Amino acid sequence: EKDGDKRFYLNGRRVFIMAAMTRGFWPKNGIFATPEMARKDMEMLSDLGLNMMLLHRAIGQPPVMEYADTMGLLTYEEPGGYRVTANRWDSIEGPDQQALELRRIKLERMIIRDRSLPSMIIYNLKNEAEKAPDEDDIRNVRLVHELDPSRIITYNSDRNREIPYYEVMEDDPYKLHMRPFDDNLYYGGWWDHHHWYAYAGYVDVNYNNPEFYLRGVVNGPAVPMPQDSLYRLNKSEVIFFGEEGAFGTMVRLGKIKKDLEGTGANGFREMEHLDWFHHYDSFLDETGYRSAYKTVDELTLSLGRNLHYFHGRNIENVRMSNIADAYNMNGWASASTRTDVVDMYRNPTADPSIIRHYTRPLYIAVKLRNKVVPAGNSPVADFFIINEKDVRGEHTLQIEVKGPKGSVILSREIRVDITGGEEFGELIYKGLQLPALDGQGYYMVEANLVKNGEQVADGYDDAYAVDYMTPAGSVTDAISVIETDGVVKDFLLQTRNITPVPYEMGSDGADVIIIGRHEPDGFDREMIESLLDRARLGASLIVLEGADLFAETIQSELMARPPYYKGGGILRYGNSGRHFVAFSPYLEGLPQAQGMSWEYQYFYSGELGSRSRTTSGLRLDTRFSDWIVSTGSQGSKEIVCALNRVSFGEGQIFLSTLNILPGLASRQANSSVAKKLFLNLIEKNQPQKEQ
Repeated sequence: EKDGDKRFYLNGRRVFIMAAMTRGFWPKNGIFATPEMARKDMEMLSDLGLNMMLLHRAIGQPPVMEYADTMGLLTYEEPGGYRVTANRWDSIEGPDQQALELRRIKLERMIIRDRSLPSMIIYNLKNEAEKAPDEDDIRNVRLVHELDPSRIITYNSDRNREIPYYEVMEDDPYKLHMRPFDDNLYYGGWWDHHHWYAYAGYVDVNYNNPEFYLRGVVNGPAVPMPQDSLYRLNKSEVIFFGEEGAFGTMVRLGKIKKDLEGTGANGFREMEHLDWFHHYDSFLDETGYRSAYKTVDELTLSLGRNLHYFHGRNIENVRMSNIADAYNMNGWASASTRTDVVDMYRNPTADPSIIRHYTRPLYIAVKLRNKVVPAGNSPVADFFIINEKDVRGEHTLQIEVKGPKGSVILSREIRVDITGGEEFGELIYKGLQLPALDGQGYYMVEANLVKNGEQVADGYDDAYAVDYMTPAGSVTDAISVIETDGVVKDFLLQTRNITPVPYEMGSDGADVIIIGRHEPDGFDREMIESLLDRARLGASLIVLEGADLFAETIQSELMARPPYYKGGGILRYGNSGRHFVAFSPYLEGLPQAQGMSWEYQYFYSGELGSRSRTTSGLRLDTRFSDWIVSTGSQGSKEIVCALNRVSFGEGQIFLSTLNILPGLASRQANSSVAKKLFLNLIEKNQPQKEQ
C-alpha cells in the first residue's frame, strides 16, 4: 500500500497484472495439454506482453504451470465445480453433504499439488457467485490459507450482484479474502468486477476525457453510460478487472488447415474446422472478395483486428489510470464461446503487435477524444505516459499531426515533468486541439518523449475523417421517400438541399426511392410489388428497414434457383457478429478491404448508451448480387449479407440491415460513416449486372 492506494507487490516491487483467462481447452484431445501445446500457450502469452494466465473454472494443468514457472509468468487458479447448487432440472435438492465434501477434497488436493509452484499467486473459489459465503465457504477459505499461507485466497471473482454496480458496502461478504501471512478474514479492500462488453469492438465513448473513460471509473456490466462519470474507483482497494470483453472473433481457419495437413484431422472438432475453412474459401471466390483477401487467413486476421484493438486500448485505459491493479481479458482459446484472442491451437487471431503495443512497459498513450469525425472537425487529444521503467524528471514532449498523404499539419514541443517511481500511469498533457481535418482519410497523431536529444518513449493515435458533404457523384432531385418519421427527408434537405417528391403507386416520377422507418404492417404485398415494378423500369430502390420482406418478394419475382433469398428473416448476431468489406464503389471515401473495426464503429454500436447490438444480415445467395457489406460470426461458418445490391430489370435494389437510419439523425461524430455510405448509394450510379 502506498499513500492509501492498495497495490500488488512482487518481491517488494509494484507489479501491474495483465492476464488472459483460459478454460483449459486443447486441440486433438480437448482436455489435456501436450508439452508442445503448453509451451506454445505460455509463449503466446509472453509474446502479447501479458504476465499472468488465469486458470478459469477448471483446475490448472501441470505442463502449463511448469512452463509458466520457467518463463517467469504468473498463474491464478480456480478449482472448477466448486459452486455446487440444487439440480432443479432433475428436482434434486442440494447441495448435500457428499457434494460439499467432494468439493473440499478437490480444493485441498489442488492446493497441496500446486502450492510449491513459483508462478502461483492467487487462488479463487467461485466465479460469479450467486450467494454470499456460508460457514462452509468460510471454512474452505481458511483451509486454503492454512495449507498455503503465502498466497492470496479470494472467495469470489466478480462483484456483489445483490446491489447496484455503483453501490458500496462497508463489509461486503462477496469480497471475502485472505492475504499472505495474515490470518484475518477481510470483507473489504478487494474489488473485482466483470464486464460483458455489449459492442463488437472499440467505440469512441471508451475515452471521453482525462477524467472519464472506460475502466477509469466504475462502469456498468455492458455499456458505458454518461452517469458512470459519477462513480469513481476506490484506490483503498485492490482493483481487479476480473473479466473484460466477452466478445470474440473467427478462429484462424487457414492456419489451422495448413497445420492439419501435416498432422491429420483426427482430433476434437478438427473436421469442423476444415469444413468452415472450405466455406470461407468458397465465399471469397463466389463474391469476388478474393480481390481484397488473397487467403482465408488474411480475412480471419482482419476480422480479429477489432477484438485485439479493443483489448489493447482497454488495457491502456486501465494502466494509465494508475489506480487499477489487474486486467484480465476474456478469453483465451475457448471452445464454446470462441471469445478468443488466440484460438484453440494458440494461434493469435489478429496481428500480435496490436496488443503488444499497449502492453509495453514504457510508451506515450495518445488519446483522441474522437477517432471518427466528419471532415472539417477538430478533435482533441490528451497524452499520458505508461511508465514501468522509472522515467522521471523534466522532458520534452514532441507532437506531430500528419494528414492522409503524410504531410505535417501541426508540430508542437511541450515541457513535461514525469513523476516516475511506482506511478505507472500519468497524465502529462491534455487538451491539444488538432487543426481541422479537412480532407477524408486517416490522420496520425505521433508523440515522442525526448531528453537531452535522445528519444525516451513514443506513441501514437489515429483518426478517420469522413467527408459526406461533398457529393460522390451525380445527384438527382427525383427522389421519393417512404417513411413515418421524416428522418431521411430532413437529412437530404440538410446535406443536399433536396426535397423528396411524394411517392405514388403507379407513378414513374422518381429515379431513387428510399424506404425509411415505417409501421411493421405498413407495406402490403401490393405496395412492395409496385416498388419492384419501379425498379424494373429503371429506378434505384434503397431499403433501409424491412429488408427481409423485400428480399422475400424479390425471390418470388425472380424465381431463382438456387434461391436468391434463403429465408430466416434478419439474423441478429448481437456483439458476436463481424462486419467486413472488400472493394466497392459504394464505399468510396470509406475504408475498404478490411474487417469493419473502429472506423465503422457506429454500425456495431449505434447511439450512446444503446444496447441494440446491431450486427445483423440476410441469408442471400452469393451468385446473384453484389455483397457490399458481409457479416460473419465468431461461432458459426455462416456468412450473411448486411448490405446487398441486386440488379432488377433496368434498375437496382439495395437491401440493408445496417444501422444506417439512426445514423442519419444522429449528432454523434462517428455516425458520419452511416451518412457517407447512405449518400454513396444514391450518388454512385453503376452499370447494371445481368442476372
